[in-house]
Amino acid sequence: ETVGSGEPRIDYKDDSKGSLLLEPTRTNSLLQSNQFDTTWLKSSGVTITSEQTISPEGINNGWKFEKTAASYKSIGQSYTSSSETTFSIFAKKGTLSVITLLANINGGTNLYQRFDLENGVVSTGSGMSSSNIEEYGNGWYRCSSTFTNTDVQRLDYFVDFGENEAGFIYIYGGQAEQGSYATSIIPTSGSVVTRVTDVLPIT
Repeated sequence: ETVGSGEPRIDYKDDSKGSLLLEPTRTNSLLQSNQFDTTWLKSSGVTITSEQTISPEGINNGWKFEKTAASYKSIGQSYTSSSETTFSIFAKKGTLSVITLLANINGGTNLYQRFDLENGVVSTGSGMSSSNIEEYGNGWYRCSSTFTNTDVQRLDYFVDFGENEAGFIYIYGGQAEQGSYATSIIPTSGSVVTRVTDVLPIT
């Protein structure tokens, strides 16, 4: 749900009675948070198809991220890091069950983290300072990784990193933000978007 300025956001994920969702200022630096056929760079052999499943948003705007059998395949966006960054995506198992978040280092060793969408666990990885997988229901997980390297030039999402099997997974809502953890999704449509700090005055 997207709400206007001055309207409280209620989070029911961890409490059926609901609680106020109060977050700090964050900016989503990915230019198209959920239009993966636009500004996203993709490997040859990748097919991205819209409106393939019900997303965590509750509507039919989840994407099918499919690859051929020829090695691993990715989609990504250019990104210049200046401080601690957390990037994330919602992912759901299809015929394949692994997604990898990778930070492409300029002239160095890439940072990566694999996530098991079958069992909902963080799998193997290297170089990330922390990673997290969080269940969102209906088979969806939010996968996130945090790094502090300032030589990153691109952020990538890989289908079945290191495998040669054809298949697909579902994805929704990519985000890259400066901070040590992922906050709620900030939709973007061609430019970066900043969500201001939630303020709760108590008299």
